[in-house]
Amino acid sequence: MILEVVSLIFGGGATGLLGTFVNRAFGYAEKQRDYAHEIKLQDLAMKQRGMELEKEAEIAESAAAATIRSDSYKHDLAAGNTSKWVNNLLRLVRPVLTLFLVGLVAGIWWSLGEENELADQIVAGVLYLTTTAITWWFGDRCPTRKSP
Repeated sequence: MILEVVSLIFGGGATGLLGTFVNRAFGYAEKQRDYAHEIKLQDLAMKQRGMELEKEAEIAESAAAATIRSDSYKHDLAAGNTSKWVNNLLRLVRPVLTLFLVGLVAGIWWSLGEENELADQIVAGVLYLTTTAITWWFGDRCPTRKSP
C-alpha cells in the first residue's frame, strides 16, 4: 500500500514534469519559428527601404541634372543688354574652344615622332579637356522634353 502511494506520487509528478518539459520544448520551438519569421520580415523591409532609397536618389539626381541644365541655359541668356556682335562673340566661345581643342589633339597626335612620357601626359590632359568640351557641347546640353 505504501509502495502504491509512493508510486502514484512520483508517477504523477513525473508525468507532470514530463508534460512541463514537452510544453517548454514546444514553446521554445515556436519562439524560434516566430523569431526566424520576424528576421525574414525585417530583411524584406530593409530590402524594400533600400529600393525606395535608390529610387529617391535617382529622382534627386535627375532633378539636379535638370536644374544644372536649366541654369546653364539661363546663364547663356543672361548676357544682358549688349550689342549684337558681343552676343555673337559670347556664343562663339564654346564652339571655338571645342574646335581649338580638337585641332590641338590632332596636332599633337601627328607631331609625335617618338613616344615619351611627357607627350603621353600632355595628350592625356588635352584629350580629357577635348572630350569634356565635346560632351558638354553635344551630349549634355540636349533640350528637355516638354510635358504635354
